[in-house]
Amino acid sequence: MSRRLTTLNAQSCPIEQVTHLLPALTQAQMHPTVIQKHLAHTHTASLYLGDIDHQISTHTSAYTKAAVLIPLIARQNSMTVLLTQRAHHLYDHPGQISFPGGKHTNQDSNATDTALRETHEEIGLAAKQITVLGIMPKYITITGYCITPVIGLITPPFTLTPDPSEVTEVFEVPFDFLMNPAHHQHRYIQTDQEKRYFYAITYPQTEVNNYFIWGATAGLIRNLYLLLAS
Repeated sequence: MSRRLTTLNAQSCPIEQVTHLLPALTQAQMHPTVIQKHLAHTHTASLYLGDIDHQISTHTSAYTKAAVLIPLIARQNSMTVLLTQRAHHLYDHPGQISFPGGKHTNQDSNATDTALRETHEEIGLAAKQITVLGIMPKYITITGYCITPVIGLITPPFTLTPDPSEVTEVFEVPFDFLMNPAHHQHRYIQTDQEKRYFYAITYPQTEVNNYFIWGATAGLIRNLYLLLAS
């Protein structure tokens, strides 16, 4: 399978399973202080295999280090999650819905620095506006990245200035929608040798259009659900 998967129409891939039997998170489970406690007790050095559903080495040196911010927006009555749509000309994951983030550089002392720097570069949100709640276990992608997810809480008001060379749209999805596993679609790609599985989430944008969240972004959302549900 191509490392970039640029020719894959993920939305046309079959759905094998929707896990309706798992419960949606309660409002109490989604409270920022509860999230922070869960992250404090998470073994952040552990490796989650992510998109790669077969045995691989647990050494991450072969993968490109990266970090993303999972931005939780503290709206007046409920929380939302901020997402971006990547520009279509980008080499990696063009046009896909993602969290702000990118590759680790020498100027970053840790994954949190990477996530906050990339967030500021991509959408203009300053680090001082973000309260870091903690980090989740690393996530390996089939495209060769080892991603560290950083959870951040943002309290309005704030102003965004997206970089059009990287981002075509910034939008929010209700946190409780994403933390309901009834919306987590288990899809697969059939190759000559095997089925390869990935998660996807379809969020209604309008009556005729949807936001289709898939790949690592949907996988990270699923991981966050499992962490908070435990």
